[in-house]
Amino acid sequence: MAHGEDKDPETAVEADPRFPSGPWTGYYVQGMPGFWDLGWMRLRLQFAGGAVRGSGGDPVGDVVMKGAYDTETGSTTIQKLYVGQHEVVYAGISDSRGIRGRWQIGAGMAGSFHIWPLGAGEGAEASAAEASSEEAALAGAGHALAGEP
Repeated sequence: MAHGEDKDPETAVEADPRFPSGPWTGYYVQGMPGFWDLGWMRLRLQFAGGAVRGSGGDPVGDVVMKGAYDTETGSTTIQKLYVGQHEVVYAGISDSRGIRGRWQIGAGMAGSFHIWPLGAGEGAEASAAEASSEEAALAGAGHALAGEP
């Protein structure tokens, strides 16, 4: 065990600066071509020993979160369970600007997301606009492949 590392999972924290425990914020992008919607999230996440857990909420409701992360690759997978409702799986990569990737509900619904530690969100509006543009481009490519206009 490294110096300063805590064996108690309730008080342990991750040393990798990409995974700070505490308040996080961010958004998910959902919708269809011509109508993209951002769902803003408020989260409290704890990262320790490759496991992430937390709670929070967004426009859909209150959530409980659990998952895993890898400090070697930056990959992160989080299951977001809406209390008394459905589950959403988030899979992304962490970098100095937070965690970005794709969310998915079953096989039918998917979109992009970006979350970051609260206080590190400078440029959030630009990031949200970029995500909406990416969703539009992905949707357009999907329609083109299906032979739709």
